Amino acid sequence: MNRPDNLIRWIRSLDPDLRAAQLMMVSPDHEQAPEDAADWCVDSGWGGIFLQWRHLREMEWLTAFMDRLREREEDSPPMLVAVDEEGGLVSDLRMLTGTAPSPAALGVIDDSMTTFQTALAMGDKLRALGFNLNFAPSLDVNVESKNPVIGTRAFGDTPQVVVKHGLATLEGYARAGLVSCVKHFPGHGSTRLDSHVALPVLDAPLELLETRELPPFRAAIDGGVQVVMTGHLACPALDPSGAPATLSPRILSGLLREELGFEGIIISDDMEMTGVAALGDAGAVARNAIEAGVDLLLYARSREMADEVRAALANAIDTGEIDEHRVLQSLARLGRLREAIRTTRTEIDATAREEIVDHEHEELLRAVALQGVTSLGPVGPELPVPWADRYGLMIVPTADAPRLDVDVEFLRNLIEPLRIGLEVVSLRPTAEQRECARYRASRADFIVACTLTRGFIVPEQRQLIDDLLVLKKQLTVVSLLDPHDLSEYPTVRTRLATRGFHRHALEALIHILTGLGDPRLEPL
Repeated sequence: MNRPDNLIRWIRSLDPDLRAAQLMMVSPDHEQAPEDAADWCVDSGWGGIFLQWRHLREMEWLTAFMDRLREREEDSPPMLVAVDEEGGLVSDLRMLTGTAPSPAALGVIDDSMTTFQTALAMGDKLRALGFNLNFAPSLDVNVESKNPVIGTRAFGDTPQVVVKHGLATLEGYARAGLVSCVKHFPGHGSTRLDSHVALPVLDAPLELLETRELPPFRAAIDGGVQVVMTGHLACPALDPSGAPATLSPRILSGLLREELGFEGIIISDDMEMTGVAALGDAGAVARNAIEAGVDLLLYARSREMADEVRAALANAIDTGEIDEHRVLQSLARLGRLREAIRTTRTEIDATAREEIVDHEHEELLRAVALQGVTSLGPVGPELPVPWADRYGLMIVPTADAPRLDVDVEFLRNLIEPLRIGLEVVSLRPTAEQRECARYRASRADFIVACTLTRGFIVPEQRQLIDDLLVLKKQLTVVSLLDPHDLSEYPTVRTRLATRGFHRHALEALIHILTGLGDPRLEPL
């Protein structure tokens, strides 16, 4: 596929089943042996592979999978191998290696060179691990403080900040040789529903969309971004039918292709999310997405559903239910991208991979994480905490769920030498948990109470803070995710925000608490 005629021959060689498979990106079985999982990916003929947190718990599995994939591909254009590595909350690599601060933290630092260097560092890591496509950055403008799905995943709440740091991120990834995918077109930042569980509505007039949601995508397209991910959200101003963007010809073919001039690949968000999955038969929904303009359909969970959709698409292609020209357009775009990746692919040996992944960029990432910690108003006398001669207690909420699980053992190892105990509670602390935390806090000399919220205040977390305030102890409140909840505690003098709880963010927090660094001041 090094010449246009080879691309044409490749497309013509595909029967309807393989054409359908090429229009899909799926996830292998993480419980399979890595070599078997890689063989399944190649033998099935899928257009792309998506590895998630469940695949990225052991470096040995990932390395064996990638090695087998390269061995099977030989000299052919590589399969798209994607990961969701935004930094901060959405970091599927965080159990394997140090990762980047959240986009919100980079937006607060507000230095485009820092953002560029961070993206370059993470791009180097992803390339070294074998990935060629990253589902980042998010170009959503987070104007809705109660947004449960974007929040710290956005660089900020103005299009200017999002454009500035979105372009710096794209440049960093490109310099590393990584393909970027911007999302969630046409913008998920002003919604109050999570498209994983419902169909959100972007309810804004066209004039506002033109000045708020669309500028970051327009800038990325003008800058040459190669992949755009659709958002599963309705936007009546763009399509009065109420169809989500993923299924809307007016939004994808009309706005994104014709008006904004995007010529790259349009990939859907996960088609198993309720925002689109609840709209009908999976095969019919997939056909509608392709007809609307999607080039690559993402199925991140069920291989059974992927097989079902593949069969439905193959039948629609074979019978002409889907226009052949429309399918050929997508296959050509996908083939060109894979060929472009092949021409820039470099081999990295195990020693170099370990150096890049584990060592080369860690000092930078730690420094950036420290810069991203902020204080809401002036720091009070609670900092630095008197750990040298007093006993402290840190209270941390966490969940037994991907992306909301704080690495409590890592944190415990950080604070126990400082004579600070750790009390772990659930995201919605029970009455028993709150009582236990209050009792331990009553015996401590100082308290560091953390919150972990996404968009909405968690009443049980607020009740726990209220219980601690009654003790009249030296209290610092730390927001580990959405900093808007700090405004709920105006009587607390020292309020910090990390905008993430990956390992480097936790290290940065401890540096701030012990006086080894100063937080960035945010006005009240």
